[in-house]
Amino acid sequence: MNIWGGGKRLIPTIVTFNLLGEIAIIMAGFSTEVPLLAFAAFSFFFTTPIVTSSFQTIWQKKVAPEVQGRVFAIRRAISLGSLPLAYIIAGPLADRIFEPLMVANGSLADSVGLYIGVGPGRGIGLLFIIMGILAMLTSFIAYRYKPFRLVETQLPDISS
Repeated sequence: MNIWGGGKRLIPTIVTFNLLGEIAIIMAGFSTEVPLLAFAAFSFFFTTPIVTSSFQTIWQKKVAPEVQGRVFAIRRAISLGSLPLAYIIAGPLADRIFEPLMVANGSLADSVGLYIGVGPGRGIGLLFIIMGILAMLTSFIAYRYKPFRLVETQLPDISS
């Protein structure tokens, strides 16, 4: 980010790199090959700092300095507070629901299994694909929401 400096318009930069990261998540779900999984992981983790630093730039430009600490703390608490819930849900969801669906004679073996394979690890692969698709839909919906898309121009910057 220091070398590139970020995009001129941050919201399109956020949405574009978010979509690239979500494609990487989907790609990881389709693969069982270590090199492709490594590439998907690298791609996802490459996009993450661009998205987060662009969001942070918007927040710092739009939130008054005297309340930034409180606003940033609440924002971080909400975003990080959801992680334990995700960890609690993802494992059992993969092990007890998606994995049985993707075994050789599972309910989805003859449909989805034709595209992503069947057997051990394909349940978590399906979960990755579904989460990537849901995240992409969220990005598209967010970008279509005019106040979000125009926040850089419609919400005034704070005066220093």
